[in-house]
Amino acid sequence: MVSHGRIFLLLITLCLQLLCAEASLEAQEPNPFQDLREKDLDGALETLGKLHDAGIYWSRDQGGAIPSLVGGTARLLMQQDEDDQYDRLYQWTMPTKTRQTVRILTSPVPHNAPPEIFARVLRERPRETSFEVSSIGGIRGLFCSGWKLVTLAEKLGRLDRLTNELEKLNEQEIADADVLLLLSRLAHRQPNAELIQTDLPKVTERISQKSPTNLTPDKVLHPSVLALGAAALHHTELAPSGEEILRNLKYKANWLPAYRLRGFVHGAHAVAVQRVHGSGDLNFLYENSLKYWIPATMDLSQTSAEGTSPPIWLAHEDHLLHLTGGYNDILLFRYPLQGNYEFAAEVQSTAPITSNAAFGFGGLFFQSKQVGRDTTVWDADLVTLANKPCPFAREQTANSFNRVAIRASESGTQYDINRHPTWTDGDEAAASPFVGFRYYGNHRSLIRNFELTGRPVIPREVVLSSGTQLRGWQSRFFGESKRSAQPDSLLPTSYDWSLVEGEILARTDKTTTARQSLLRYQRPLLKEETIRYEFYSKPGESGVHPALGRLAFLLEPGGVRVHWITDGEHDWTGLPEDNATLEPLYRRGPRPLPLKDEDWNAVEFSRSGNKITLTLNGKLIYQRPLDFAGDTNFGLFRDPSKSGVRVRNVILTGDWPESIPEEFLKNPTALADDENRDKNQSCLHRLVGPELRATNVNAIRRRAAAMPSKERYKFLADWVLPSDSHSDIRMTGEFTQTDPSPLALTLEAYRFNDPLGAELVSPVFDLLKSGVELNRIEDLFRRVNSIPESSELEQQRAKRAMQILLTLEQHDQEQALKLADELQLLLHESFRKKTKEYWPELHLITHAIRRHQNQKVIGGLVSDLFLQRQSLRLDRIWQNHILLLTREYQSSLHGLPLPKTVPTAGLEQWVPATKTVAQFRGLGSPQTRWMFNEERVLTLGSGQNEDYLFYRSPLVGDFEVHCKQAENGT
Repeated sequence: MVSHGRIFLLLITLCLQLLCAEASLEAQEPNPFQDLREKDLDGALETLGKLHDAGIYWSRDQGGAIPSLVGGTARLLMQQDEDDQYDRLYQWTMPTKTRQTVRILTSPVPHNAPPEIFARVLRERPRETSFEVSSIGGIRGLFCSGWKLVTLAEKLGRLDRLTNELEKLNEQEIADADVLLLLSRLAHRQPNAELIQTDLPKVTERISQKSPTNLTPDKVLHPSVLALGAAALHHTELAPSGEEILRNLKYKANWLPAYRLRGFVHGAHAVAVQRVHGSGDLNFLYENSLKYWIPATMDLSQTSAEGTSPPIWLAHEDHLLHLTGGYNDILLFRYPLQGNYEFAAEVQSTAPITSNAAFGFGGLFFQSKQVGRDTTVWDADLVTLANKPCPFAREQTANSFNRVAIRASESGTQYDINRHPTWTDGDEAAASPFVGFRYYGNHRSLIRNFELTGRPVIPREVVLSSGTQLRGWQSRFFGESKRSAQPDSLLPTSYDWSLVEGEILARTDKTTTARQSLLRYQRPLLKEETIRYEFYSKPGESGVHPALGRLAFLLEPGGVRVHWITDGEHDWTGLPEDNATLEPLYRRGPRPLPLKDEDWNAVEFSRSGNKITLTLNGKLIYQRPLDFAGDTNFGLFRDPSKSGVRVRNVILTGDWPESIPEEFLKNPTALADDENRDKNQSCLHRLVGPELRATNVNAIRRRAAAMPSKERYKFLADWVLPSDSHSDIRMTGEFTQTDPSPLALTLEAYRFNDPLGAELVSPVFDLLKSGVELNRIEDLFRRVNSIPESSELEQQRAKRAMQILLTLEQHDQEQALKLADELQLLLHESFRKKTKEYWPELHLITHAIRRHQNQKVIGGLVSDLFLQRQSLRLDRIWQNHILLLTREYQSSLHGLPLPKTVPTAGLEQWVPATKTVAQFRGLGSPQTRWMFNEERVLTLGSGQNEDYLFYRSPLVGDFEVHCKQAENGT
């Protein structure tokens, strides 16, 4: 077992990691969590005061001590009457003779809360506030002492007096009086919005300039800024200002090594977006809305105590987004799978913040990375089982997606990355036949283009205790061990949990001081599902109890008691590790329990609707409501100091369909509530990466190619132009791979217009072609003209480019030239901002040259892009395509032959050669072309990585070769 520390010195170490505090406390002081367990509110507040006065800044992740201590102190505070709460917080907050500052402490707090019945363990009366999780502006798990003070003042009718007092302190320039003053104004039911909107940016800017002596302001997140942004969300007219504050904080967090805090800030910003642009129903974010996918967070006790964000998964336009979450977030397909099939998807592999997704099946997850060129294999405990060489992953740009797949057959399962096999598995996978994805909580990226083909079968049951490796089970919640899929021969062979000959075993440790041990299955138990198992009962030696999430059901001779599984030493609830309480109203059946000593006992543990039902040896013994939030993973709980475990025949069954639902095959990202989705389209558009959804070019073109002409036109128009699902113009494309294989040309014929590849293809071009065929260009032109002008420069350029493309189809040269002048001015502004992608201009230039042979409209754009391509440090592939388009433009302008891949006239005695690399070919760099310009100067029309031109015949002897070479190649 792993100890989580029992002295205050550990608290201070963790505090310094989070806060960069400039002072420290005495290591000999009592453990502050003892104050929580003894319900010593004064002692807990005194500790928080010392932490605050040491100087609070967020620059790195915190340990579990600080959020739990803050959350626990807040819980103790809420057990007092409101007058007492206010008086204590007022004294703690306001300046004193020896401290001329206003105290404001803001922190994430744990959000796993037990049912209120457990207040009886603490000798308190159960009520809604017994274990209430703090929130501000709908952001769950966020506590701010200042906000708590001003909201109490508002309830008690003391807010005006407090505000007047703070105004005087602010005039005296007392530190942070302006922050609390602003919070007090935000707490008014009818705030002065104009005054607040004036003060908000001033105060947040002042706070943001503060930093400890060893860090610059850009390396620090300020908790008070988060509190101000969250508080603004309480008012409709101020919520946009709150969203802006949290958006700026999110961007700042992306570049700090505060990984868990980063995830929390991303979740806070999502709440703000929902408040401003969505329905306002925050359950849409915090509760699973996916119909065919099941999320779960496999936290450890120590990470749970750190106050990580609740997991948020969103779906929009066939994309799934992991926005934020806990330590170890997973997303599993709802149904188990057997048979012969392939389950594939594309996962985003790079992004401005960490984004690598792991794809898995059989209780293992596989993460393939281009950086390091390896595939890492993880089990449910995040134990690394293997690192295998893997040169097949793409990770060149922020928009890189990799195709991952699980292929199953009678011989086993196989993991593929971009159609290359990387890992094979055997019978052990049967214990966890669920396809899924895994992320760290701070990883934010997309999954798209799901495909399930073949002959998949949904089994009637899953034997969770099959094999020898405990696949899909997590033992590390309390730091315990289990045998991995590939155990290290150098490590000890004795484990806390093991699976031997069909029995799950756990050893007893009489020397441990721990009172909690948990083995849990990674997939949550859903409604209308049942776990059946048998356990061997021998008093004093063997005893194990079923658990759902954090709630354990203690099977004792006298009846069932319930136990809340705590976070150990750093638990915020104040509950002891050996807590237990009775629930007489939920007991059923005989007393005592029908336990069979020194024999096997059969347990049936079910979820039906919102109720949990427990049967022992065929007798119903317990039935209670599911009245707590959080994951609902089934687990096996015990006291490791008292009993070992023998469990067998663990079987999962459910109300599953006999075959894969047709809806899933058509819409894998379907939501359970379409009406809720429709209400939140604007929110989803902003949160689920609009710029990345626009890169899904290949899949969109494939779907469109299979449609009838009228359906194709509507589908493409709604995808390219603003519609119900998005508000932007999508002018994105892709470069097809260079020299595609005959197999690719056959399987993906829709993708290639040129069999040599390396061409720009796009839904925009497909839409124009469809519009011409159906005589709908005039309709498209009216639709584009009706799009409101955007404040975003890229969207302004996209609208002008679309207008020019359509005027070219209408043969309106004069209007096209006028619009091209406007586009060129916008392009120059983009140059000044160092924009890295120029899709609108590339679409226009390509179409104008290759379809319309129109040089006048695009001449200035070609010249500008060509001259700026290197100074802008554009991607090498982009530079190569711009070079080729420039040569094509110059050739057509002067009536010269277009650059060709075949030998050019006049070069019969010269042999071109190219040093190709797979990366450049796969990304679609144009084939090498040599040409003569209008002055008969030999020039490179386009190229790849390294290009050469050799004289055809070998030369020996004494000779000279004369030529004139440009000083700087253009």
